[in-house]
Amino acid sequence: MNNPIKDQGKDILVSAGAGTGKTFTLKKRVAFELSHHYTDLRRMLILTFTNAAAASMRNKIALELKEFVKSDKVTEEERKTIQEQLKYIQNADIVTFDSFNNSLVKKYFYRIPGFRKDFSILTGGVLNQVLYDIINDILEENYKNPSPVFKQFMDRYTFVDDDKVRALIKKGVDIAQSRADPIAYLNEMIADALNISKAVKETEDLYEKAMLKEMKRAGNKYLELIRDCLPGDHSYAKVYEAYASNPSAFDLNGSVDEIQNAFDTLFSINATKPQESKNNEAYKAAKERFKKAIDEFKNVPNARKYANSFHLAQG
Repeated sequence: MNNPIKDQGKDILVSAGAGTGKTFTLKKRVAFELSHHYTDLRRMLILTFTNAAAASMRNKIALELKEFVKSDKVTEEERKTIQEQLKYIQNADIVTFDSFNNSLVKKYFYRIPGFRKDFSILTGGVLNQVLYDIINDILEENYKNPSPVFKQFMDRYTFVDDDKVRALIKKGVDIAQSRADPIAYLNEMIADALNISKAVKETEDLYEKAMLKEMKRAGNKYLELIRDCLPGDHSYAKVYEAYASNPSAFDLNGSVDEIQNAFDTLFSINATKPQESKNNEAYKAAKERFKKAIDEFKNVPNARKYANSFHLAQG
């Protein structure tokens, strides 16, 4: 079994949860390395994520080395070695990742194209402002020459203004920057989005085909009622005349919107109630048949707004 405190000549990874002894193992490892002359504290690099954690780590290592010196289980030579190393504890490289990287850039700035010795590090506030400036420039450019994808994106996520869009883009950038390879992550997300978009389009196509089938069935039923009525002998003469004047407009082979618009025209025509009382009952029966046929057509699920409703359901 590997011993993370004493093993030599290989890389060691200690993967454990909070409170399981990672810091304890590290400070013991440092004391072992120093006492056995495997290295010098000035040649060690101990990194952590926050300044507070770095200060705590420095104190814990210092206490561990002091306890090591007091122990009666160490040799005099080991004690002298640790006492010597304690002199370097305050200047040892026990720092944050950011601090260490900053020191590297300051030391070797001349090897980085475009860098100057007097560079400064962006604070969070300044970095956010720079990022929002870039987002504003990108949006402005797309507003001037909007692509279909940009229009669809803005229609879905813009309400009173585009502040929500800016915040959404900013969140995406933050998530990408938290990954080891932001560009690879974004490319992966784009590929996933395209696959999802393709699946949504296929689902919409199937949904539209099913709806067209229902509209044709209900539409044909309504047209049969019109054709069965004699042009000069029924209360729905105006409806018949509108249909007969352009029957090709109701061939039921168009798109959802085309079929819906054609029938909206017929549905908007008011039937004239016959003056003769003897025809009242016939008129009422015809009116009831037409009403049922109209309702059946209009009850095809969200015929006109199916696409918008489907997108909203997807979030």
